[in-house]
Amino acid sequence: LEISCLPGETKKGMQEHHLKRIRRAVKDISILALDGRTGKNLINQPLNSLRDYLDKPVSNNEQLLYRAVLGHVKRATGKEWKKHQTEEEFENAVQIAFSKVEAVRAELEARRRLSRN
Repeated sequence: LEISCLPGETKKGMQEHHLKRIRRAVKDISILALDGRTGKNLINQPLNSLRDYLDKPVSNNEQLLYRAVLGHVKRATGKEWKKHQTEEEFENAVQIAFSKVEAVRAELEARRRLSRN
């Protein structure tokens, strides 16, 4: 049981906890990019599922993936990350994020197979 005398402190803790889970998943798949996490392959030659998230500049593959996953969560839930309130809402958002991560993982693995041939 977490008790806080500051309103929103528990919510902030939930936000950070679940955001870390998403960051770890994004870091894991960003390694699958042809030039790794810090490269720009996904920016210069985006996957079909990432094209919608290129509206703002990013500096590397990992940032693009992170923005795309959180953008997908926002579209699916209709809320920005900070607007989620309950543990159930955060857990639902994380599951949506993980499904996007898995879809992108499949695309990245297919791209790697094609580049080897």
